[in-house]
Amino acid sequence: MKLTVQTKSDAPKICDFHVLLICQTKKLTLKDTPYDKETKNIIDSVIDKKVFTAKKGETKTLYGKQSVILVGLGEAKKLTPDTFRQSMGTVSRLLKSNKSKNASVNTDESVKITTRDIQAMAEGFEMGHYSFTAHLTKKQTQEPITNLIFCGIKLDQKDQSSALDKGLAIGKSVNIARDLANAPANYLTPTDFVSKAKKHFGKSDVEIEIIDQKQAEKAGM
Repeated sequence: MKLTVQTKSDAPKICDFHVLLICQTKKLTLKDTPYDKETKNIIDSVIDKKVFTAKKGETKTLYGKQSVILVGLGEAKKLTPDTFRQSMGTVSRLLKSNKSKNASVNTDESVKITTRDIQAMAEGFEMGHYSFTAHLTKKQTQEPITNLIFCGIKLDQKDQSSALDKGLAIGKSVNIARDLANAPANYLTPTDFVSKAKKHFGKSDVEIEIIDQKQAEKAGM
């Protein structure tokens, strides 16, 4: 999976789904969204009829020439990195269920994005894609999304890339921990656990200390 950021608001033509993160306001309007006229009219209709109000956690999927997922962020003054993390976790699951391969992410003009928000979005998207399938009789063969492109983000390119890389690394680390926690004891023995820890941290600066039963008992474990 590849996550990228671009300053242009227009989504690349390869995208089969477009995600729009929206803040809740009294006069919600999305007339400046970077979509074609038909899609804009559909979005405006959904807004006018209050089918979608941009409450935090609210989503609405619109299928058409340009398929769009509207995602509510709640009030702009209450936005935190965790808001973006949770929202992108939801987006990840929705794109997965719709078998999307390439998707774009835009925000309405009231949403102000920082590098910390970019990192949180990468974390949320990676963690939202998680599922524990190691012991399923019928293995899932669905390929994960190939490209996720954040559009219209005007931040320093180096800072953007660093934030995305850090977010993905944190998300992947959380998912590794989930795999270890979900594994049955008869599949993940203490010896296997140690082997996996060494494998994941072998090329890092992390120090691993392994204690035996006597040392554990002495420590009151």
